[in-house]
Amino acid sequence: MSSMAGHLGASLIAGYFIGKQRPNLEPEVFNGIKDDLGRVIGGKSVFGKKMSKRSKLTDAELFDAFPKQKPDESLIDGIAEGLEKSIDQPRQSGHNVIFASLAIRALREQPKFATPAVVDGILKLMALFENQTPGNGYYGKEKGRCRFPSLHLIPPTIGLPEAFPTIVPS
Repeated sequence: MSSMAGHLGASLIAGYFIGKQRPNLEPEVFNGIKDDLGRVIGGKSVFGKKMSKRSKLTDAELFDAFPKQKPDESLIDGIAEGLEKSIDQPRQSGHNVIFASLAIRALREQPKFATPAVVDGILKLMALFENQTPGNGYYGKEKGRCRFPSLHLIPPTIGLPEAFPTIVPS
């Protein structure tokens, strides 16, 4: 499985929070989000098996029911601990932090889902980032895909809070 398969779960979490924060969405917007998330759950995304031939799971199998287990809210802190192994530098353009923080936020809000199986799956996702490069991006036809073997943090520019340093290719 590719670490980028984390987009699938992240999209469901984002959809949940959009619905919660914007309960008065226009029906067309709500239904568009609902349909997109239905496609993700149905395995019609670009991640998972389509992205990694070595994947043992299809996209749809990622959404199979988890075994019935007792939730344990104390397991949530383990996600941040699992992230520590890949936090020494940005990984995959920061997706390790993005996915972990979304998971922590969602499980803090809905601790009934903080079961050993769910948290273990998130930790397995975090482990996929441990040897990943800082990132890459597509910069149009002229430049194509650029890969960054390393990135470093520079002090924030004027106007940015200290908590938000700028990331630049090394």
